[in-house]
Amino acid sequence: METTSTDEAAESAEERRTTAPEHDMAQYDSPEEAPDDLLEEIEEERERRLDPDNRPDGAEIDNTDRDFDVQRGCFEDSDVDEELGPFTTEDEA
Repeated sequence: METTSTDEAAESAEERRTTAPEHDMAQYDSPEEAPDDLLEEIEEERERRLDPDNRPDGAEIDNTDRDFDVQRGCFEDSDVDEELGPFTTEDEA
C-alpha cells in the first residue's frame, strides 16, 4: 500500500504528540515556576527543531541566525515600517 500525504501528515502529528514534553508550560506563570525537567525537555525539543538537518527539503525560510526586535516588531536586519509599532512587552506595560 502506498503512503499518501494524508497518511504522512497523520504520522507526523502522532510523532509530535509522542515526542512533545509531558507537561504543558501554559500551566505556569513564569519559567521559574516550571520544573527543571520540563525546561530541559523544551530546550531539547527546541534544539531538535532548529537543527538544520531536521528542516524539510526545499525549506525557504531560515531565521535561526536572525535576532527579533520586539520593540520594532521585526527582525533587527529588516527595514522599519513606520505604520507598525512601537510594541511593548508585558515587562514594560
